[in-house]
Amino acid sequence: MKIKVKKKRDRILVKVKFSSTDQISQRELNILSRGSRDFLLPKKLRHKAILFSGKQGIPLNRFLKTPLTRYEFYFIMAQIADITRKIESNELFLHNIILDLRYVFINQTTKELQFLYLPILSNHVCVDVRGFMESVIYAATFDQNGGTDYVAQFADFLRNMPQFSSDVICDYIQKREKNIVNRIGRGSQSGFFTDKPADYYSHYGVPGGSEDTCLLQNEETTLLSDDSGEATLPNEQGYSDSEETVLLDDEATTLLQDNDAPQKENPAQENRYPYLIRVSANEKISLCKPVFRLGKEKDSVDYFVYGNNAVSRAHADIVTRGSRCFVIDCNSTNKTYINDREVPPKIETEIHDGDILKLANEAFEFHLS
Repeated sequence: MKIKVKKKRDRILVKVKFSSTDQISQRELNILSRGSRDFLLPKKLRHKAILFSGKQGIPLNRFLKTPLTRYEFYFIMAQIADITRKIESNELFLHNIILDLRYVFINQTTKELQFLYLPILSNHVCVDVRGFMESVIYAATFDQNGGTDYVAQFADFLRNMPQFSSDVICDYIQKREKNIVNRIGRGSQSGFFTDKPADYYSHYGVPGGSEDTCLLQNEETTLLSDDSGEATLPNEQGYSDSEETVLLDDEATTLLQDNDAPQKENPAQENRYPYLIRVSANEKISLCKPVFRLGKEKDSVDYFVYGNNAVSRAHADIVTRGSRCFVIDCNSTNKTYINDREVPPKIETEIHDGDILKLANEAFEFHLS
């Protein structure tokens, strides 16, 4: 399965080419084609390909590089929880939604999310919604004004849920940000109802809305055919050439090189954070997030422990609450230790200035800012 993402004027275009073994569900395709602000709208093309269209937005992984406010954080989490209810109420299947930071899109004005749902019969991938929420926490940066304790508290709440429940999560958020849950689940999460793109963009003060047309009705006429007969996307002036092509499963490769490289902390800011010194490399690691994960799974941790196979993929989290820090072992294979005392799995253990933290046999000195 291959996914290609492009931006054209005020629209997101996502082309998905399925493998020969995938079977497209016409029933699910019809449901999605009715239209919803929560899902990208599909149009079936030739050769087992579907072109999806969404309103103006950017991939969530890019948006998370700018500091989130408390409200934005809770609103994103509420939408992720609520999409599971909407999938069920629309007689769709959770295993067909793509929960990947690259393929969930966010409108920078309204902060509404748009999800990619693949209407196929042969997809049996296990979808971990709670794990996706945790990946948002690890990928995000946060506005430091007013503190960030709420992030660590929410991560702790997720970790200790006996089983995933969107209702329980929305109730948790409702108690902390009363207006958020009222914004979701009402067709237009923003509270502004219209089927006219020009009115939608005018309402939010976004330029260029008058040029927006309904992709599902007339985009097919602008699709070009190459020599192989396969539908391709037009490359015209104003159409971004930056694209992302990913082959899923064991064929995975990425062609896009964008601004996803980690951004360095401002030195003045870095001094405010607790930090680790990796003893073997004399490397300083700034704990610049409320929940900071260490491990050897390069794409899903905040610090990649290279060169040590004894360290688990997701080995341990360091949670910062005000002036105190806590270590949580993530069920690692070779255990986590503070001053040679084993840290119990999934239980917060406080760490103090000058303590030695060990992930298996990899030692770190811990220091407060």
